Amino acid sequence: MAAGRSRRKKANTLAYFLLSAFVALGIVLALEYLDYREGKSTFLLSRVLGERKKEQPPAAEAQRDALHRELIRLLDSLDPGYSLVQDSLGRYHVKWKLADGQRRKAVAALQELVRTHGRRWKTEEVQHINGEHLYLYSISAAGRETSHLVLITTGVSTAEKKPPRSPDTSPRGRLAIIIDDIGYNELGALELKRLEVPVTAAVIPHAPFAYDEARQLHMYGIEQIIHLPMQAANRNDKVDPDQFVLKGADLAAIRRLVQRSRARLPYARGVNNHMGSLVTGDPQTMSRVLSVLKEEGLFFVDSRTSAATVAYSLARKMKVAAAQRDIFLEDITNDHISYQYARDQVVRGAKLARSRGTAVAIGHPYPTTFKAIRDAVDEVRGMGVVFVPVSQLLEP
Repeated sequence: MAAGRSRRKKANTLAYFLLSAFVALGIVLALEYLDYREGKSTFLLSRVLGERKKEQPPAAEAQRDALHRELIRLLDSLDPGYSLVQDSLGRYHVKWKLADGQRRKAVAALQELVRTHGRRWKTEEVQHINGEHLYLYSISAAGRETSHLVLITTGVSTAEKKPPRSPDTSPRGRLAIIIDDIGYNELGALELKRLEVPVTAAVIPHAPFAYDEARQLHMYGIEQIIHLPMQAANRNDKVDPDQFVLKGADLAAIRRLVQRSRARLPYARGVNNHMGSLVTGDPQTMSRVLSVLKEEGLFFVDSRTSAATVAYSLARKMKVAAAQRDIFLEDITNDHISYQYARDQVVRGAKLARSRGTAVAIGHPYPTTFKAIRDAVDEVRGMGVVFVPVSQLLEP
């Protein structure tokens, strides 16, 4: 009898536990659905169904559209030399370079526009870096959601202040430096700005700070590309097909991955491969990758992580604007990331640029590498070599 009561008690306890678990799961899923429907990022549904933009009531959308139309008219009438992009959340980013007097006039006009069509105006950030003044304004067309971010830059950066040249100091070579793996912390963009020379940032699209760093890079006027993960031949660990291009991937999968990366990095102008020796050595998969990049209007830089790569030669055949890496600033395979090694590699790249006309170097966001680049600037310039973004070295 006692044994029967004990079994019934255990069965009831198990039933209560299962019921509680199902109720808790149902609550979690309901809350996830509500957040997902509003466009918020969720743990489960965003991974399964992809990110979703927040649905706004018709009146809010109409107000936002009216504000956007009037804003474009205003920008065109004041100074049409602005850039405009829309990110994956539907927010518009305006980048404008104005004289300080023009900025004050533009801000007054924008504030009047917001009073008429918007709900909120906020100066989010004011920075003074290397002779430039950066003013970031956010506008909300309806509710509390930011609909437009307007970045106005005034002044001239020290990187743009070029010393007078004598007739015999014309450039003898151009050196492009790409810094890979941006997006894993919040300091990469600022460190690149502090180099005070043109460089290109390669941002990992799924990295935790990718979007924030992309926005910061855009503020600073630093060229950025997508550091697209590709499957490597010398790694046995499984890779996520939602983040990596796999060998044998079909056109639809590659297109989906590239478009998702562009949504996270809306300012990117090109792509280079992160790892990828298995993919860049496979002509079939690589031709599909290049087809998608051509569709998207993106250039390609072959990081040359393998001697067997066919990526650059295929890009030339397919008429995709491309470049390829000549030098790594660190010997990562042998854990050789010292300051002196990186500095010697910068100088080596400059010598190659001087002798051949151009060179592409790739480095990573190590403090030793940043210091090596800064300290080598005068020596590189003394050779008659100038630093340029990689987009200036593309072969058609």
